[in-house]
Amino acid sequence: MIDAKSSVPPPLRDLVLIGGGHSHVQVIKRISMKQIPGVRVTLISEDYDSAYSGMLPGCVASIYTKDQISIQLSALCSSANVRFICAEVTELDPNAKQISLRGRAPVRYDTLSINAGGSPGTNRSLGINVKPINLFLPRWQAAAAEIGTQKGKRSTLCIVGAGAGGVELAFAMRASLPPETKIKLFGPKLLPGHGDLVERQVMKVLAEKKIDLIEKYFVARGISLTSIYINLLRMIYLL
Repeated sequence: MIDAKSSVPPPLRDLVLIGGGHSHVQVIKRISMKQIPGVRVTLISEDYDSAYSGMLPGCVASIYTKDQISIQLSALCSSANVRFICAEVTELDPNAKQISLRGRAPVRYDTLSINAGGSPGTNRSLGINVKPINLFLPRWQAAAAEIGTQKGKRSTLCIVGAGAGGVELAFAMRASLPPETKIKLFGPKLLPGHGDLVERQVMKVLAEKKIDLIEKYFVARGISLTSIYINLLRMIYLL
């Protein structure tokens, strides 16, 4: 005899994921392999696709196209039986456990995870933010195209942030821009957190590729980032 209680499905709970970042993509992939009984999963993202940041330098260097580095969130959710909502989150109410969306009905949740990605707060008029990537790529492509058409003129491209991401982008931009383009990499320290051997090797490659590392503005003069922007033709920043 089958116990009636055992045949009743567990109460439905709502797990809502805000943002299509790497962590949430991995969660959805795992759900596609093993569903969570009694849990309805919803992904909310402002974009229909999510660019994989690890492949961004390859895209900047024209090795990959934007489509090749992008994950189609709607298709991914469909394969995992996850509800997908493309909308902007305008407000969170933790007491009511409710998410307000622009132009859409609010969404209730039992458990909430936020993985919306970083977005520097620096004034966008001073340069181009690398994140969010979906906004960076068209602006970078427009800047690169403009630099490419300025024959006979030496453009200067400045990258603020000398960590691993900044170094990778500097190498990628060198590969995609005219050889006469000057590239300057700004940061208080090259590759913080890495060993001296790695730093020396990267310094050698930077010199070979004619990429200038500028540290003095940060450690010697104590000048603010805003001061560094003055009189620079192009600015890409990761801070």
